[in-house]
Amino acid sequence: MVWLFPEPVRTAHTETTGFVDFSWVAFKPIRRKSAPAAITWEALLNASEETLSPDFGVLCRERLSENAIAALVFEAGLFEDNTFLLVTQRKGMATFQVHVDGKSAHAGSDHPQGANAIVQLAHTIQQISELTDYQQDLTFNVGVIEGGVVINRVPHFARARGEMRAFDLKVFDQAIKDLLALENQSTISSEDGFPCSIKVEIQRITAPWPQNPATERLYAIWEEAASELDSTLIRQARGGLSDGNHIWENLPTLDGLGPSGANGHCSERTEDGSKDQEYASISSFVPKAILNFHAIKKLIASG
Repeated sequence: MVWLFPEPVRTAHTETTGFVDFSWVAFKPIRRKSAPAAITWEALLNASEETLSPDFGVLCRERLSENAIAALVFEAGLFEDNTFLLVTQRKGMATFQVHVDGKSAHAGSDHPQGANAIVQLAHTIQQISELTDYQQDLTFNVGVIEGGVVINRVPHFARARGEMRAFDLKVFDQAIKDLLALENQSTISSEDGFPCSIKVEIQRITAPWPQNPATERLYAIWEEAASELDSTLIRQARGGLSDGNHIWENLPTLDGLGPSGANGHCSERTEDGSKDQEYASISSFVPKAILNFHAIKKLIASG
């Protein structure tokens, strides 16, 4: 991510993308073309890759100057057939845990006396899955489950962890309410009437970055630069998070300015090509750097 400030001080903060600090590919030419005192770079490196630690967003906001003009996020952005995709909005994410307490019993001799926490969790997970609504770009994903001790015992506990994502803030807030409403909706009980208990805990909330006028003004500058380079620019609403989720309300923010690539979060590769690893496309480095160079010059001039 980069912050740009007008005179008398212009500083920047950069975020490394993988092993390449791509942002400097665009900034070095600007430094050479600018007067020595015209621009100063301030670098902060975010080590919380893929965890999006909220304290980094707090640090960014604390360091923002009142005369800051832009935050530029150098996450990967698709480049293909002379067309650039830049990110102008991102989904928010809420992470959660579901904890089920049941009642243990001998699985052979006293099975009816048990309240199976794993079975209850399976029912609850199905209810969570049914909250997904693709028409509203709302998704729920339970990614981790655990429970039980041994197979000859009716399990007395089970846990699941998952996430929810949405673009629209109203949809996002309502989804959290719908998730919390599943608490204590028990469907599994022992023969003597002991019900499983269900606790739903929201662990972390990162609000959505919606479409907004400030981002659109930044996008227009990049669109103008792309047009002058005989290239095409397309807006992208991305489901993944970035530090832009923490900044957009405080500062005009544009994302996806880094190099192109594919197969995000993939680490496997097979000989037949059905699986391939995450990679950055080297051929995208120069075109993205040229676009950013021209656009950032326009941004500094407009600031």
